[in-house]
Formats: sequence, structure tokens, C-alpha cells
Amino acid sequence: MKIIKMNPQGFCHGVIRAIKQIEEILDIDTYEKPLYMYGSLVHNKHVVKHFNDRGIINIDSINNINHGTIIITAHGLSKIKQQEMINKGLNIIDATCTEVKKTHEYIEQKINDGYDVIYYGKKNHAECMAVLENFPTVHLIEKKEDINNLIILSNKIFFTSQTTMSYFDLQEIIDELNKKYQNIERNTDICQATRRRQEAIMKDAPLCDLCLIVGDPTSNNTMKLKEVCEQKAKTKAILIENVDEIDNISLNDIQILGITSGASTPNRIVEEIITKIKSKYNVD
Repeated sequence: MKIIKMNPQGFCHGVIRAIKQIEEILDIDTYEKPLYMYGSLVHNKHVVKHFNDRGIINIDSINNINHGTIIITAHGLSKIKQQEMINKGLNIIDATCTEVKKTHEYIEQKINDGYDVIYYGKKNHAECMAVLENFPTVHLIEKKEDINNLIILSNKIFFTSQTTMSYFDLQEIIDELNKKYQNIERNTDICQATRRRQEAIMKDAPLCDLCLIVGDPTSNNTMKLKEVCEQKAKTKAILIENVDEIDNISLNDIQILGITSGASTPNRIVEEIITKIKSKYNVD
């Protein structure tokens, strides 16, 4: 068997920044305890458990929280929820990814300039939910077919997206929007880490008999890697979270195996998986 380890791998810069920020907080004893995290720092159980083990408590509501420090995750949080925290006297640590913040800034600027904003995202994802709470007039589309239901009479339209969507689906959506509306301004906000991983899949997956996508099933950028692999690169893909799952997969007939990972997957998990495969199979 030959293994193709697709690049890039490991944490994206937004995840690295958020983890570093929280590690620094844990090393400083001046922040009011308890330490809470609103949602998951990133969508990866290994990372979340690491911080839970160090005393950070995950919450999805502040109803019963009256003191302490709350960390806003890399996905961002609406101004409404942040104001509720301020009103209760809670300390806030903002670990929102800079790419996500840029998207909010673009949307706010365009709405203030009188634009209708179309946003490509996943409705129940934390990043998208923050956008919709901040800007309730935004038109959300989750797939190309949703464009048929859009009713926009303005001639000032701006299009942007959640940072972890499929770059290749995004291009199809832009083409479809251009058929329906004229002179759409856009800022394609798929982050570079997400885009480069998807481009690597398109380049390397057709060479493989099978691709392993390493990551958490709650991670949108990880699931989009699987979609791109199967739907665009036409290569079978299996999602695995950790090294133990290798025992449930038969690779006996695989000659070329591709391995990639989501932007919130620790690189050590990928290395553990590769080591396990080498111990079980004859790997070149």
C-alpha cells in the first residue's frame, strides 16, 4: 500500500490562535472563575476534552450563570448574546477567528450602505447562527436550489459565505446567482485553510482507491472535505475520528490510500492513524 498524506494538515491559524489564547488564560490566575466556554472552541472532541480536563466548562446558555469568565469560541457569537453577558457582569474572552470577524464586518458595512445580503451557510452552525442573529435581514441559502426561493427587488446585492463551506459548491452558487441577478458584489469568504484542503482533495483523491478524512462529524469543514472527495473528486471517502476506528475498516484491497484532515483536527491524531496502518499493512 502507498499512503498519500495530503497537505495542508493540522490546525488552521484560527484554531491555533484560539488555543494559544485560552492556554494563556489558563496560565494566568487573574481571570474570575469559573471559566466557561460558550459552545465548543472548535468542533473537535479531542480539543474540547483537553480544555474540559483543565477546568473549562462548556455551556450553551447563560441563564444560570451569574459570575465568572466566558470564552467566545472561534465560530463567533452574536452581539445580542455578548450584550446579555455584559449585562450580567460576566467577563468575556473573545477567541473568534479573524476570518469570521471579517465576514461580519463586510456584512455590516454592506447593510449600512443599503445592500441586500445573500449568505451561503449552514443554518444550525454556530458561525452562521451568529451572522443571522446579528443581521436578521440577511438572505440565507444552504444549497444552490435555495436561489429559486430568493425574492430580492433591490439592484444592490452583496454575496458572502460561512468560512467553512465547499469552495467548489460556492462557485456553482455564484454562477447560478449571476443568472438571476445582475451586478452582484461578492466577497468569497471561504477561509484559505478550508480552500487549500479542498483543492488538495481535488488534486490527490483521483489518484487514490480510498480517502480517510480525519475529523469530528460535527465539524463543517471536515464534512465538506468528505463531500468534495465523493461528489467532486469521485473517490470513496470514510470519516474517522481517532486511531481506534482503523480496526473497523478493511484496507486489504487498497493500493493507494489518501489521508487528509479537518482544520480543527490535531496533527497527532493523523500521525497515530498512519502509524497504526503501517503496523497492520505493508506500507510503502
